[in-house]
Amino acid sequence: MAYTKASTSLLISIAVIINIFSTSIPEANALRCHQCNSHLQEDCTVLRLVTPRAPRDDQFLGECESPDMFCRKIVTQIEVTGEHRIIRSCGKLDNKKEKNSYCFDADNEGFKQTICNCFEDGCNAAPPRLGNANHVTMLSATGLCVLVARFLRISA
Repeated sequence: MAYTKASTSLLISIAVIINIFSTSIPEANALRCHQCNSHLQEDCTVLRLVTPRAPRDDQFLGECESPDMFCRKIVTQIEVTGEHRIIRSCGKLDNKKEKNSYCFDADNEGFKQTICNCFEDGCNAAPPRLGNANHVTMLSATGLCVLVARFLRISA
């Protein structure tokens, strides 16, 4: 029994250390976002998010002007013509908002928009991911600790 309590305590300590480490990773100052308008540049509509299976498309990737910026993707559906436009750009934070990726819809007179904001290099090539790397690392470490604790309990 003492072995299991010591192991569980060790696992909790490791999870806390990983959590502290993952939240203290410094962020890059200069954010790079795709900056284009499908009305002016046809290739703006076919950008792909950087994934292991998809090549990175750097054609419209540019550095934002200041560190307090985010990437934005606006998809506009014009009701009268049925035209579909995509604008990718940098956006400036109005205040110190929480840096979470999110999307929202806007129903304006004559057109509808879906606006997505994100905070990682090149993230406005596609819809934002659900979480960032720090959250994934923390959840993975916690899950691993739970599995190891269960295994130690079973084998004790």
